[in-house]
Amino acid sequence: MIEQVMVDVTNQVGLDINLATTHEWLFAPLQFISGLGPIKAASLQQSLVRSGKILTRRELATLHGLGTSAYLNAVGFLYIKQHGLTDSRTSNTFSTLLDGTRIHPESYLLAQEMVKDVYDDKDAMELQRITDQPSYLEKLDIEAYAKSKRLENKMQTLCGIRRELIQGFQDVRQNYELNEDEQFYTMTGETCDTLSEGSIVQAIVRRALPKVTICTVGAGLTCKLRREDFKDHGREISDLSQVMKVGDIITCKIKRLFKKEVIAKLCSL
Repeated sequence: MIEQVMVDVTNQVGLDINLATTHEWLFAPLQFISGLGPIKAASLQQSLVRSGKILTRRELATLHGLGTSAYLNAVGFLYIKQHGLTDSRTSNTFSTLLDGTRIHPESYLLAQEMVKDVYDDKDAMELQRITDQPSYLEKLDIEAYAKSKRLENKMQTLCGIRRELIQGFQDVRQNYELNEDEQFYTMTGETCDTLSEGSIVQAIVRRALPKVTICTVGAGLTCKLRREDFKDHGREISDLSQVMKVGDIITCKIKRLFKKEVIAKLCSL
């Protein structure tokens, strides 16, 4: 289960090969890239670290030993960015842009044709033109374009190409924000059924002071039991430290939960 989640997320986010070669800890998810696995990933990592950098995706197969099947399965999730490095073979070329996207090499010709059609001039393949004027691609009606090219069966591929040309490997995950209740129960490991105001709990004394006792409940939720909220067999206690010591287990009731602060207020039964 967890392995499948790692595969899904890793392939969704992708792996920046050149960044990983200079920061090897980034290679950790490489084994979850489709078509690889632990053994092929380890071999590829060793080869990439030795080479220092990679200029094109194709080098994964020609210089770093990826077989045809593994290459075709993995290459769409491995992207190449130069991070300030320049080379006469790749500088300002269209393939440089495509190697930094989710566009699979098998779809590079479709991407090239789309760019030529959208920009409609001889300079359309220049990287600067594409990156400086993404509005041309944003306005493209993919459905109409697909029909004009008789590529209705490639609609999803064309949508992906346009998205990646505008911003390659954009993180498509949505920000997920926990509300106050979700944050509280995630941090404490409890649920609203096991811990809520009015719940009876077993609290462990961690520190006993005259006016307040600090306790923990469950997986470690910090709780405070104040002198005015504690009675021993019906009688009030003037100094809590006289009747409690560290390690004592006392049965209390949750008087109030302060979920934002992740703390609770207790009272005696």
